[in-house]
Amino acid sequence: MRTLRNILWIVAAMAVMAACIKQSAPTHRGEGGSEGSEEEPYSPNTDYLPYSQDSTAVLLYSAAFNNLSKDIKENIRKIGGGQIPVKNSRKKLLIFAHLARANDDYETPMKSHLVWVYAGEGNMVFKDPLTGIADTLIHNVHCDTLLTFDASVTACDPTTLHQVLEFVQNKFPEHKYGLVLSSHGTGWLPAGVYNSTNYYPPVMLGKKRPASEGLPLYLYNQNPSEPAVRTFGAEAVKEGKVIYSKEMGITSLASAIPGKLEFIIFDACLMGCVEVAYELRNVTESICFSPTEILSAGMYYETFIDRLLARDRIDKYAEDYFRYYNSRVGTSRSAAVAVVRTEGLETLAQICKELTLTYREHVDTVGTDVQKYFRGNNSWFYDLKDIYVQSHISLEDQKRLQLALDACVVYKAFTPEFLGLQLLRCCGLAMYLPNRTVKSSKETVNAYYRTLAWNNAVNLVE
Repeated sequence: MRTLRNILWIVAAMAVMAACIKQSAPTHRGEGGSEGSEEEPYSPNTDYLPYSQDSTAVLLYSAAFNNLSKDIKENIRKIGGGQIPVKNSRKKLLIFAHLARANDDYETPMKSHLVWVYAGEGNMVFKDPLTGIADTLIHNVHCDTLLTFDASVTACDPTTLHQVLEFVQNKFPEHKYGLVLSSHGTGWLPAGVYNSTNYYPPVMLGKKRPASEGLPLYLYNQNPSEPAVRTFGAEAVKEGKVIYSKEMGITSLASAIPGKLEFIIFDACLMGCVEVAYELRNVTESICFSPTEILSAGMYYETFIDRLLARDRIDKYAEDYFRYYNSRVGTSRSAAVAVVRTEGLETLAQICKELTLTYREHVDTVGTDVQKYFRGNNSWFYDLKDIYVQSHISLEDQKRLQLALDACVVYKAFTPEFLGLQLLRCCGLAMYLPNRTVKSSKETVNAYYRTLAWNNAVNLVE
């Protein structure tokens, strides 16, 4: 799954890069990665706003030394369908990609690169280090390689993320900055917990195991009968004869971000938690994320440039993502998305603190009918509003809570189901529900939860 998590999964590994080389452009471009030939092609709304005159730099930061490598290559390919800015434009498109040679090849060391992409003669390609075959990702562009990282450096190390962001800000000062984080993830959870209680064969993350046993199972499509889903920051680290996964917590992510960004988009599962948003409130003005998982094909990259770089509208980008998946059929019609303005989170925290204190007995004993955002046994993600409504708060308190939510959640949309999980009462933000957590991990989870800024503000876990 693309689960990004409050705790960013780092499966540390041989970094991969999308390298840029000059070559003659082909006469046509293939898109690839299509699902369901019986579905009608999706066409997004074209109600674009006039071009913003602000100087804007958008960085796609892909940690894809994992089973999402193929999908993320397709995401980059689709970005090329937009209007790539020229070099002297006020708009800057930057891509940092750590890709695996192939989805199942975690043995081949790969370097990673930060590239500045602008219109020009040439192509952006991914070159297979073993076969020498070049896979063209974006046509008719020039790529300046700004940074190169050794294969021993993981894309999910907070130091790597900090170095990349700091370089971008120094290279392009007086810009507004947007960050798109694309990979695996599991919301706010501490390392190793999510997969240890999955309903598929468990593997504790962060534990070393023989390389012959392969990567932790969360790196693979966990149920072959359903579409694959994403998590964030999971990459493979091999040390001698062992291979293991490493993770970066949400607090580390927040600390790695220099200054304050205009927006962060998580193209990763289960990141749409109030815990994640509150932890990042001081480093970004807006956040776009999903409280559920995200299908491995990811968000809607065809309008990436038009929405995020040229016109700076993450709510419209979120709408494109939702409308695309809502137009699908079968299990592919699975999506949930929300856009949050962080300036309203302090008020929301104050309201939730008061409600938690006033209705503590009910919150601590609320039943199983609360809206879930998870599948299987991963019972850490429930709808924030429904937790309190099911705790029998008064109508007046429901109004106060809704007003606080309205000031934060400026866009939200949900398909009727996500891979069979019904989405009926969704406010746009997930929250932990201590009394519903898995008993085997409750002590570990609660101890970690007490360190989060949200719990310090709300005192959900005493």
